[in-house]
Amino acid sequence: MVIKVYLKKGSAISQINMESLRIHPRIEKRFMKGIIEIDRLRFNETPSPAFFDYANNFPNNYTVLTLDDNVEGYGLVVPVTLFGSQAMQRGEMDENELIAKHATNLDNCDAFYLPSIAVRPKTKPIISSRLVGYTLGGILRAQKPAFAIAVSKSGESIAKEIGMESNNYVGPLQGLDGFVPKLFKKPAYGVN
Repeated sequence: MVIKVYLKKGSAISQINMESLRIHPRIEKRFMKGIIEIDRLRFNETPSPAFFDYANNFPNNYTVLTLDDNVEGYGLVVPVTLFGSQAMQRGEMDENELIAKHATNLDNCDAFYLPSIAVRPKTKPIISSRLVGYTLGGILRAQKPAFAIAVSKSGESIAKEIGMESNNYVGPLQGLDGFVPKLFKKPAYGVN
């Protein structure tokens, strides 16, 4: 079966070669330079050693978006222990400690932490929406709760869009460009 899509000439999506857009369900060494550059541009920092260790030990928890073989963005979902989840939400732990000491595999996790969905500046919304959908699609119906700490207006927007509830956050994470970080939570699928 062939599906034909007709686009208005000059539309944002028609200006993107969608055949060269790829979503990779795991991180690979060839993507590291692009991810480091995105973190530098978006968060004014380079990934910590915990990031590299985590990427090596749990590559399937990353989603990487490429366009013409260039990294356009990435998403990360971290399965964590109950202790790590509770301490992070209370602001008693930073991301590096959470990832280094309390990340676990999917079978043993008590919750999902969403530390990052990031794209290059000026990435078209149609491209970033693909990354968000693919990164979060699996956890929206998960039988485990999920949480995120939004450090930007776009992070807040994503959390609200997927139905996470806003909570106050006091802890070590800093907001970008004056944004006050907010904790967002989503109960396990089917739990109200």
